[in-house]
Amino acid sequence: MALAGSVLLIICLNLASLLLARGQARRKEFAIRQALGGGRGRLIRQLCLEGLLLALLGGGLGLLAADATLALIAASLEARLPLTLFLAPAGSTVVVAATALICLGATLVFSLGPALKLTRADVLTDLKQQAGEDAPGPRRAWWRPNHPLVVTQIALSLALLIVAGLFLRMTFGALSVDHGFRADNTVVAEVDATLGGLDEARGLALFRSTQERLAALPGVKAATIGAIVPYGFISMSREVRRDGPAPAPDAKPATAAAGRAFEGRWNSVGADYFAVMGLHLRQGRAFTPAEAAAPGAPRVAIIDDILARQLWPEGGAVGRFIRFPGREDARIGSMQVVGIVASSSVDFFEEMPGGAVYVPFAQGYSGNAHFHVRPVSDTPAAALALLPQVRTLLRESAAGVPVFHVRTFKQHTETSMELWAAGLGSGLLSVFSSFAMLVAVVGIYSVKAYQVSRRTREIGIRMALGARPDMIQTLILREGLATASLGIALGLLLGLGINRLLGSVMHGVKPFDPLVLLVAASAFLLSAALASWIPARRATRVSPLTALRTE
Repeated sequence: MALAGSVLLIICLNLASLLLARGQARRKEFAIRQALGGGRGRLIRQLCLEGLLLALLGGGLGLLAADATLALIAASLEARLPLTLFLAPAGSTVVVAATALICLGATLVFSLGPALKLTRADVLTDLKQQAGEDAPGPRRAWWRPNHPLVVTQIALSLALLIVAGLFLRMTFGALSVDHGFRADNTVVAEVDATLGGLDEARGLALFRSTQERLAALPGVKAATIGAIVPYGFISMSREVRRDGPAPAPDAKPATAAAGRAFEGRWNSVGADYFAVMGLHLRQGRAFTPAEAAAPGAPRVAIIDDILARQLWPEGGAVGRFIRFPGREDARIGSMQVVGIVASSSVDFFEEMPGGAVYVPFAQGYSGNAHFHVRPVSDTPAAALALLPQVRTLLRESAAGVPVFHVRTFKQHTETSMELWAAGLGSGLLSVFSSFAMLVAVVGIYSVKAYQVSRRTREIGIRMALGARPDMIQTLILREGLATASLGIALGLLLGLGINRLLGSVMHGVKPFDPLVLLVAASAFLLSAALASWIPARRATRVSPLTALRTE
């Protein structure tokens, strides 16, 4: 909403500057009408009505664009969710009413101000105005820019462009971060035995037989199962602490963690899970097939090295016991740590991965589960070749059980909701900021083109007195670049401030990125130079004699 509102404000400022410029050409008309008895209120109503027509036309086109955009976003989101989305059309009564109110508010922003200013002028001075020229105004203070509305447009647009650039860098950087898994070339398939009407005992039997059949497929190195898939739609965490009495008040710092509970990601997995997912086992052992498949097996757990350091900073976690506070039932009670695995991250944008605890699948049964299959050849082609075989086997082995996605792990991560949301945000930022930049550049061009047209007589006098065309071009170009430079300087400060604020609440957003700042500022400066040079070049092509006679 803030992004869309910023773009709307930029466009309103653009229209306000254009209406002010257009109104300057009509000052004599307004003065004549006021001299003949026309009231100021009538003139204000006329100018506001002209602005309202512009706003309503834009609002109607905006409704059509919003409807098409929502359909595209919904289609992209639907591909990542196991459900169908139904969106109300953009032409609903509430949306149309809200759009009408926004159009009315926009009219007040870009039309009422120019109308009040243009109708407050001195009638006698405006009646003496030379046709084709602007009336002289009060002397401008040294600290005020020539075109404050254009400067504000440039500053806001550049700030949005900087934010978009940093978000794009953050999104692409997330794809290249090492998250600990070596599973891109594996196959992941989601099934749900609960939706198939199977209880825990029958679900465990089905999952065990299906896993064995998957492991026996030609070209398969190993197959396993897990309740939670990394970068999936669902994640779980539980508090974990040492099993034993709380430490004494005078306990040494090395053993002070005995009474503390730490948050850890939780997952129930099969025997070969760590080998299939490419997670390195640092100490101890993995789960045995009996532990992973039998609910009555000894209660054991594997934790990652982060949780091991938190619970036992003095070392020696293997062989010790952990407990989940508040979960004292027979299944999840005291568990012996039999292994320590390398830490991994399941969040594309987390600053530091949290701890993790893994339990045998049978001791943390979930009707919704994910099969992981690693091919013999660790290549993308080998994983893609396994997809039809895995899909066919699941349909045969788990008849009546819903099978959702069957895809490579790389495809799964690329369709992550988190990454999708970040990509959508970056894409919208890029589109909106680019559009805002285009509007700001058009504003520079329009104002300079109008000024040149109103200064045709002045330019003719300068050229008649000996000014060369390149001197005229330099004069107009310098004025345009001065306005743009001030806006760029303010935009850089505003962009840095916004990104510092975002960086404090979002990991991965750098508050200062020299490359993004340089590219954004250079793009704006070059665009502003081009927008000022075109009217300047056109002005010098006019014959001095024609310019002196112009009205």
